[in-house]
Amino acid sequence: MWVAFAVVLENTLSSVACSFGLVLLSHCAPPSDSIQGAPVAAPASGERGASAAAPAVAPFDHSDWDTILKQHGNGDRVDYAALKADRAPLDAYLDRVAKLPAEALAKLPRADQMAFWINAYNALTLQTIVDHYPIAASGLSALRFPNSSIRQLDDPWGSKHTIAGAQRSLDDIEHKILRAEWKDARIHAAVNCASVGCPPLRLEAFTGEQLETQLDEQMRQFVADPLRNKIDPAQKKIELSPIFDWFGEDFGTKAGGKGSTKESERALLAWLEKYGKPEWKEFLASFDPDDVDFLDYDWTLNEVVR
Repeated sequence: MWVAFAVVLENTLSSVACSFGLVLLSHCAPPSDSIQGAPVAAPASGERGASAAAPAVAPFDHSDWDTILKQHGNGDRVDYAALKADRAPLDAYLDRVAKLPAEALAKLPRADQMAFWINAYNALTLQTIVDHYPIAASGLSALRFPNSSIRQLDDPWGSKHTIAGAQRSLDDIEHKILRAEWKDARIHAAVNCASVGCPPLRLEAFTGEQLETQLDEQMRQFVADPLRNKIDPAQKKIELSPIFDWFGEDFGTKAGGKGSTKESERALLAWLEKYGKPEWKEFLASFDPDDVDFLDYDWTLNEVVR
């Protein structure tokens, strides 16, 4: 009887102590809707009772990649001959990309993760070219594409590479990770396929801190580039890169793969208004989307011509 009385007394004291914010061993129970063993979310920043913020995860260092781009990039071209002669820094950077633990990548902020995948895609593309440079035409590809084109290589987008400890292809990065996870059409102005028709390779590394600014700049430069997009109010003509056609769904112009509608085609013009030159706005607002044409894609290698 005395044991039972002691238990009741102890529980009563624990309840009173909890009510006054006192700590009595571990008797202050978690909320009834908590799951035993499950992590409990920390209070949001600024909330009463919020604990000190967890230490920030160090971003992946892309400075080596940034140096490579500045050393071997020239306008919208790459000096692949010089890069091949000095490829050790590129291989070393991609070795770090390969060995980054997946758990460490997952802990990075979302912007840093996106920057990591864009940089990995572009660096692997350059490494693919360097591995085969100078590229020689062969087979049926020689009849369809320029002699030095990446299209002369055997499945460059399907070949597997080690990235963050897993085997992934360039197609995997672009379509299963970047497009699928972020659903941001500006990606198409950031990843580079080593071709003249592609949006120019940005000659600096993408970083989480600067990502929004970098993506906006890439898209604005791409839309305004007269080599890749011809928007001519004087001639009342719009001829766009086929990227806007191939990936129309990303730009809001094709719904469910069932083709474009008048309304969805206007979405593309609205996109051009957002990222195009300010003086185009009136012209784009009144342009008939049915009159948009698409240019042929130039698969010529984006190499410095000596």
